[in-house]
Amino acid sequence: MAPTPESEVLSDADFEQSLHDYLNRMNDFAQTKSWYPDFNKLEISIENFSQTPNPSVTYRFRVIEELCNNANVLHGGCAVLLVDDLTTVLLGALSKPGLFTRMGASKHLSATLIRPLRQGEEARIVSEIEYSGKNRAVLRAKLYRVESGELCAILENDRANTDPPVKSNL
Repeated sequence: MAPTPESEVLSDADFEQSLHDYLNRMNDFAQTKSWYPDFNKLEISIENFSQTPNPSVTYRFRVIEELCNNANVLHGGCAVLLVDDLTTVLLGALSKPGLFTRMGASKHLSATLIRPLRQGEEARIVSEIEYSGKNRAVLRAKLYRVESGELCAILENDRANTDPPVKSNL
């Protein structure tokens, strides 16, 4: 998980596979909801990832029409939806029994929108686990315009662990 003493570090290959597995799981969920953006249209890819010092993953995607408001820029609510899901993929990728295998539930989502991202532009989300404990995790993401590197938004996702307690063999 995040920097905690009980954390175990996965191999880079296992961590990357876990990220892709949870991203596919999120995409499968999206396909069942008529109101959800099609992750395939977003062309989401994983650019980079790290487990230390704080677990992080960098995603790249294209702003599509379904995510835009009437000014053809990324709608703030859609930015929050994407960050909610993509930060949760990182948390799920590092889950273990009793800790976020169900990916938890958002308790608080916040967004500071700085600059617009226009339809068709490529964007980058850098997601990081700031804190992870038995009952909650705090994840932060920064949203950038790929072309210029400009910071467009800062978002935070506070998640509650919804896993049932792990039974002890004692």
